Amino acid sequence: DYLRTAGIYFVAGVASMLPMLALMFAAQLRLTQPGVVTDAASFVRLALQAIAAGIAVALIEETFFRGLLHTAVERERGPATAVVAVSLLFGVLHFIGKAHVPGPAFAWSSGFEWLGQTLRLIAHPATIVDSFLAYVAVGAVLGMVRAWMGHTAGCVGLHAGWVAAMLVVRESTTPNGAAPLAFLQ
Repeated sequence: DYLRTAGIYFVAGVASMLPMLALMFAAQLRLTQPGVVTDAASFVRLALQAIAAGIAVALIEETFFRGLLHTAVERERGPATAVVAVSLLFGVLHFIGKAHVPGPAFAWSSGFEWLGQTLRLIAHPATIVDSFLAYVAVGAVLGMVRAWMGHTAGCVGLHAGWVAAMLVVRESTTPNGAAPLAFLQ
């Protein structure tokens, strides 16, 4: 039942991304990468890799955010507080992965360098407010699904579908900085 529900929500996640992706292509925000092979075998390989990555990301994040945190907050403060609090944390924590310390530069102080990069990013909220609000909105949708269902199957499916769809596009296209609406990227 869990896998079936997650599968149905996976399809819904992919389907709900299609209009957004269609708008991105219509606005020429993404262009096909030069040299990308568009045969069926290459597409299937890319799709399977994206699905596997989407499932892995969704299982990790949803187990933590909607499984562990949402459950704990909901038990103490109710579902509305759980949705809001966990969504805000979900938004904030998605900026931690944006900082990178180059591999050859790893040293005992790399963690401090990484933390400094992350804090500098967060210290300029005007540059990330749009992305932050998008992450909070995604977190709120996933939190409402979790509160409604009482378990994480729908959250895992939606999240995996969204990630898989985005990865297929990211791996087969490149951003078009010359597009009139490039600022939306």
